[in-house]
Amino acid sequence: MHSIRWQVIFCLLILIAINAAIASKLFGLEYTGYHGSNEGTYIAMARIMAEHPGEWKWWPFWSGGMRFENTYLPLTQWLTAVVMTATGKSAGRSFHIVSAFFYVLGPVTLFSMAWIFSRRLWTSFFAALVYSCFSISTFLLPIIRADAGNPWIIRRFQVLTYYGEAPHTVVLALLPFAIICFYMALTRESMHWKILTGIAAAAVSLTNAFGIVALMYSMVSLVLSMKHKVWWKPFLTLAIIGILCLSWISPWLSPTMIHAIRVNTPTVDGDYRYTTGSWISLVIFTASYLCLWWGLRRESISFSIRFFVLASYVPTFIVTSYLITGKAIIAQPHRYHLQMDLLIPVAVVFIAVALLNHLPQKIRWGMVAVCVALLSVQVLHAIHFGRTFIQAPDVTQLVEYQIAVWMNKNRPGQKAFITGSSSYWYNIFSNNPQFHGSHDPSTQNTFIKIPVFHIHSGMNAGDKDAEYSLLWLKAFGARAISVSGPEGQEAYHPIVNYQKFDGLLPEIWRSGDDVIYEVPARSASLAHVIPSNAVVSRKPEHGLDVDPIRPFVEALENPEYPIASFQWKSLHEAEIYTKTIPDQFIAVQITYDPGWEATHHGKRMAIFSDELGQMIIDPSLCEGDCNVKLLFTGGTETTLTRSLSILTIFITIFLFFHGKKRKTHESISR
Repeated sequence: MHSIRWQVIFCLLILIAINAAIASKLFGLEYTGYHGSNEGTYIAMARIMAEHPGEWKWWPFWSGGMRFENTYLPLTQWLTAVVMTATGKSAGRSFHIVSAFFYVLGPVTLFSMAWIFSRRLWTSFFAALVYSCFSISTFLLPIIRADAGNPWIIRRFQVLTYYGEAPHTVVLALLPFAIICFYMALTRESMHWKILTGIAAAAVSLTNAFGIVALMYSMVSLVLSMKHKVWWKPFLTLAIIGILCLSWISPWLSPTMIHAIRVNTPTVDGDYRYTTGSWISLVIFTASYLCLWWGLRRESISFSIRFFVLASYVPTFIVTSYLITGKAIIAQPHRYHLQMDLLIPVAVVFIAVALLNHLPQKIRWGMVAVCVALLSVQVLHAIHFGRTFIQAPDVTQLVEYQIAVWMNKNRPGQKAFITGSSSYWYNIFSNNPQFHGSHDPSTQNTFIKIPVFHIHSGMNAGDKDAEYSLLWLKAFGARAISVSGPEGQEAYHPIVNYQKFDGLLPEIWRSGDDVIYEVPARSASLAHVIPSNAVVSRKPEHGLDVDPIRPFVEALENPEYPIASFQWKSLHEAEIYTKTIPDQFIAVQITYDPGWEATHHGKRMAIFSDELGQMIIDPSLCEGDCNVKLLFTGGTETTLTRSLSILTIFITIFLFFHGKKRKTHESISR
């Protein structure tokens, strides 16, 4: 027993040492040299969370604002904010400490899962070691290999540092632990494991959407891999844990968040809307998965191999079927190659060991020796790759930093259309709001992608491109726009007609081919008095359909209407001062949400949405001088989700003590 314990400790220490060596530079990093990475958005969220504790209701910085939970699933940002608060380190440094920690943890939890399921210590260790040093996807998938540039690199490290996929890295570390907990919940009577499963599932679900999908297919594969006396009982356990978990985290995985993901995701980073071909692919997947499950039911095949094969088959089919047929059964299918890399090595190693056991001993040990030698070389290569791939730039020399700092100093509080990689980094260094800037799948104002696409592409606008773009900028309250030309320092150059504002808008900042143009406006406020007939009452069909917004924009510039001041008092509170007369409204260039309340001297004012998804206030209660106080409470949705979360906590506590009491009673009875 003591021998096994020390062997386990030895395996864990080796895995930690190798992966810590790979990620060693990441622990001390402020910012990576890969400024096209979207890690800037996570760092910005963490910074603002740490600086505004207890104000996590409304996020005013992206896409006209959104519920705080719509920024992104929050676990990685929470942990970063905790490290910031506990250590006093910067947001960037804290983010990379969290990222590196979970990178190192990933192979450890994978090894633990494989060993607990199989009780084959060295096979599990070898599988985790392969995962630490190889990426199966770079060998199997040409598109991933082309992006990686070399099949021998560690894809999960590249994705973490080059693309900023920290939440996905956290998922890869937490997923095996959640699977272990569920396995224990199914094989042990103790309530502890069921509760721990819910906590682990919540952690995965609050990290990113890919983790939620991976969690679901992993749990189903686990149930199907095991032998059960009553086939429906584990599914019932899974359903109960899932419902309680979702109820508990519903304030953060809220109905608004789920709706935004459902609406936005099919057209983010590609067109993944379902077609006949998609349904055919889904049917093929379901049939092939069930056939694979049926074929693995033989007694000679161990439970662990059944699970590893079933669980690895799902992401493999998701990715490869899309790359072969172009038909996706789930949005952004190529992103699941990291789940392939997680489980395929385990399945392959365990199957290979099972086959080796049928060979003569000399051949078996010879093949093992060759594999160990190759793996040793790859370990050294992986460590070298990790240490040389990281770049640590002088952030002050990056154009993304310069744009953010200049705008924060010279245009404080003003909304701007920040393009390309500067958009990702902007709110690390600036407290100004952006026209866009958010993670598209969870953007609350689902209409805003239309003007963003038009401003970027100018598609079919011809010589009206600049005119239409300017209308959209004014309609959403942008007072500046950054543009990166072909020689610009930005990582991306999304505005196709980068010269369209030359001579039309004044330049207020330039560095080479990177420019900031000012958008002239009568008022820099986000609030405006407009006549009732200027409210946008028809939703534009596309970026060229600007007729519905012309009266609105003209009203914003009309000197006949009084100026309305707008001032944020906190992240979820604001004040408006203006004068109004009958048949006028106050248009506020903030995303409408039923959780907003407007009052004048304590009296509630009516709020509704225009067809751009922005807020309109009826000031009939305060004709003449108006002092409008805006407060985001979250409304009925927040009340219900928080109540449901609290109720779930009490139910869980009751189940815990009831199960403990019953177990004590049974022990006494015996």
